[in-house]
Amino acid sequence: MNSLSITVTQVSILAAEIGIGYVLAKKGKIPQTALQVLTFLCANIALPCSIFLAVSSLENSPVIWRSLLLESAIIIPCSIVQIAVCFLLFRKSGNKQKPVYQIATVYGNSAFMGIPIVTALIGSEAFIFVTMLVIFDTIFLFTHASLALSDEKFSFGALLKKIFTPVTIALLLGAIICITGIQLPPLIQVSITDFRGMLTPLAMIIIGMQLAGQNLSAIFKRWEFYGVAVIKLLLWPIVIMFSLLPFRQGIPIVIITTIVICKATPQPAILGAVAAANGLDGEAAAGVVGLNTILSAITLPVIAGICTLLY
Repeated sequence: MNSLSITVTQVSILAAEIGIGYVLAKKGKIPQTALQVLTFLCANIALPCSIFLAVSSLENSPVIWRSLLLESAIIIPCSIVQIAVCFLLFRKSGNKQKPVYQIATVYGNSAFMGIPIVTALIGSEAFIFVTMLVIFDTIFLFTHASLALSDEKFSFGALLKKIFTPVTIALLLGAIICITGIQLPPLIQVSITDFRGMLTPLAMIIIGMQLAGQNLSAIFKRWEFYGVAVIKLLLWPIVIMFSLLPFRQGIPIVIITTIVICKATPQPAILGAVAAANGLDGEAAAGVVGLNTILSAITLPVIAGICTLLY
């Protein structure tokens, strides 16, 4: 299956799940009052379980850790630059919309879209590198969003409180399991796996419920959404690609391709839940995710094709 077919398939699945949430909310089968509960389940249970399993299942070997360290040395500076630049964007938007647009230019749906596309192009050995990128993106996303509209005065204690979320705690516990080789009881392992399976469909249903309260025709008229799409789906992947190109003799191709393609994915479904949980404009987040997911069906195969030609 080529990259175009994989991308179309993944986008179709996302669209179907969003549609289910939209229809159920429109028909009143899921009341809007349930949105807060579903958001909590998604952000504080399903996502931490996903991160825990991803980290705890890593192969504990020197070669793997060296490769992951190299990838981390690329991902972290890239993310810091993206975050720094995003603060210069959308300055004239409203206080609750501006952080959503800024955040949306940085983080991608690496877990659901990046994994199948990258592994199809490169092979199963790319899975671990996508997982590492998902971990960093998740930590940065939650920290970024939780600090975006905080009224607290900055302090080291307040920062630690924001950083040590269920997601980062799950990351630390997963690392302990990976390093020590501790085997979890089957009951716990199966339960965590089941909760992980909830993540993407639950997050997409939340997006659909948020979209149900909006005028869909208006989404296609919001210039900010298209601005986010150009920056997220095209500009950043191309800039990162050509920034890494001179170093391809020292950086494994699998790492370069993984980072570029994952950076070209649309926003994660969890963005709507994260925005709502932190007092941001959840409806704007839902609109951005919806439109960018549709547009990614065009842009992702292009980026993947360029990666294939270059590397």
